Amino acid sequence: MKKKYIIGIVLAIIICACAVAFIIVFKANEPVREAKKLAEKIKNNASVFLDYGLTDKEIENIKRELEKIDGVVILKYTSKEEALEDAKVKLGENGDLLDTYTSGNHPFPASFKIDIDKKVDFDQCIKKIKNIKNVKDVKYFENRDKLYLLIMREGIEKYKDN
Repeated sequence: MKKKYIIGIVLAIIICACAVAFIIVFKANEPVREAKKLAEKIKNNASVFLDYGLTDKEIENIKRELEKIDGVVILKYTSKEEALEDAKVKLGENGDLLDTYTSGNHPFPASFKIDIDKKVDFDQCIKKIKNIKNVKDVKYFENRDKLYLLIMREGIEKYKDN
């Protein structure tokens, strides 16, 4: 009887130890899972920067051209004034360094933040976007398959608002 009791206790301890080990491993991998999930969400995002000094009509034309490209969804438009304010916010307490700039004399261009559907060829979409008149540049994560590693290294908080 005593032998069965000891075996039962040993088995209970082993089961508890396995459960604790499982929980520890599961929790330890949580940041990796979160980073991969976030990377999957933003890896097909791109920012389309516009030439300086465009009229509202020219910006609207660019928007229409973007909407014509299969698989492109416009997430947000940021005016050059908003871009300046965003830069001030990102600089935090040093944001006042940009106070000398006005809406007409700063280096921050207007932009569109877009998402490209996973079902279409990302690189082909980027080529089409770069050929749109008055598009200055297109920025995106070049090594999109390794994006989760970058997120892990630099911190999830940095990329949550992308």
